[in-house]
Amino acid sequence: MKINPLVIYREEFDKSAVLFRPDTGESFMLNRTASFIWKQLETGASKEEIRKALGEACGPLPAGANRDLDDFLAKLLKKGYLAE
Repeated sequence: MKINPLVIYREEFDKSAVLFRPDTGESFMLNRTASFIWKQLETGASKEEIRKALGEACGPLPAGANRDLDDFLAKLLKKGYLAE
C-alpha cells in the first residue's frame, strides 16, 4: 500500500494527528497508535513490518491487534488516504 500523495499529515503535540485530503476537503483524526502506523506507512513498511514495529514499540500485542490493523488499513484505503 502506498500513501495518496495528496494527503497532508499533521501531528499534534500529544502525538495524535490529522490527515487532510485537499482534493475532497475531508479530514481524518488519528490517535497515537494510528499516527504511529501512518509513520510506518510513510517509510514504505508492509503490513507485516508494521505489525513487527508495533510489537517492538508496545510489547506483546493483544489478540485482536492483527485484525484491528487490517481493519484500519482497509478504512484508510476505502477513504482514499491510501492507494494499492
